[in-house]
Amino acid sequence: MIDSVLLAASEGRDLSDYLIPILFWGFAVAALVWLVIWLFLLGDDDASLSAESAQTEASSTSPATSPKAAPAEKVETATTLDDEEAEVAAAIAESGFVAASEDEAAKTFSGELDSGLVSQDPTYGIVYGSAPDDPDDLKRIKGVAKVLEGRLNSVGVYKFKQVAVWTEAACLEFRKLLPSFKDRIYRDNWIAQAKELHEEKYGESV
Repeated sequence: MIDSVLLAASEGRDLSDYLIPILFWGFAVAALVWLVIWLFLLGDDDASLSAESAQTEASSTSPATSPKAAPAEKVETATTLDDEEAEVAAAIAESGFVAASEDEAAKTFSGELDSGLVSQDPTYGIVYGSAPDDPDDLKRIKGVAKVLEGRLNSVGVYKFKQVAVWTEAACLEFRKLLPSFKDRIYRDNWIAQAKELHEEKYGESV
């Protein structure tokens, strides 16, 4: 058809005979294109609606997203904390563990505090600002290996006497260094061990 129109135009003939077929085929092509586009968009809409419906249904029936799931998680967390506290309490009762008070710790290190050699931290207890000339071998405390001794040193703990006057706050903080044996400080009674080791080495009781 296009070739015929071009040939007629080149020969100078009247194109009115070709006008109606051209318009017909033009409308036909436009209608076909519109139909394809409409079907394509309708298919996408249906798919989107189906996906959205499925997601809504799954959300309404899934226990993970239901409002009742959140309290269950809180209860589980609280239960875990209660279990840890129970383990610590059992370890304290078994070993006779007794932590020092802040006043007792300050009195024991009164000379070092006055000279500025140590400071009293509300979390870690008595700590050195730098390593002393004669640090104790903390590995002699049952449960303290070389790696843990290094962590204690990094906080400023170098002496048996420091461990001997750990407060409850210090014990709770240092137990974080033992993720697999959180109750070891209490069960092995590090405070009692440190007192004995200090007296053995320096001949004085804490």
